[in-house]
Amino acid sequence: MTTPSPTWGGTRHVELRPLGPNDRDCLLAWLALSDAEAWLEDDSRRQGWVVEVGGQPAGLAGLFDIDRGHQRCAWVCHLAISDPGVEAYVHYWGLEYVFQGLKFAKLWSEAPAADHARLERLESYGFVAEARLRGHFVHDGVRTDVVRLGALASDWRAKRGAMAAMLGARGFDPPDLG
Repeated sequence: MTTPSPTWGGTRHVELRPLGPNDRDCLLAWLALSDAEAWLEDDSRRQGWVVEVGGQPAGLAGLFDIDRGHQRCAWVCHLAISDPGVEAYVHYWGLEYVFQGLKFAKLWSEAPAADHARLERLESYGFVAEARLRGHFVHDGVRTDVVRLGALASDWRAKRGAMAAMLGARGFDPPDLG
């Protein structure tokens, strides 16, 4: 499947466009140097998009650890703006792309265990907590636990309609990745 580069309407304008070498400065503003460089490497197990809001770069959405054999991958959504509607929309787009476009069976994501608001948002998008990874990464010099959450294609089919209605209430038309 070709990588979609959708624009969607409603009362809000958001676009996801494929990440390219000219996006290095944006990535460096949002991510650590090593993470930014990893997103710009030629790697078939990684696929990224720049989220633009009103024509301005506002964050990164991406898939990594793409495993076509097992039909699964990991998801990241890192926004430089605080906008719950845009965040929900980008997650909807990612879930739709993975399950309807790629026809994968599973998508997973991680969040710091102490970030209860983020965990609740991921669960509201259809992810389910599957594991707590103790001391999984270092943040500001402190070992931090992470919760890994997963979504199955069947979870998305059950959640899709409610999430589309929620997006509509926030001024978005759900994306049609065709």
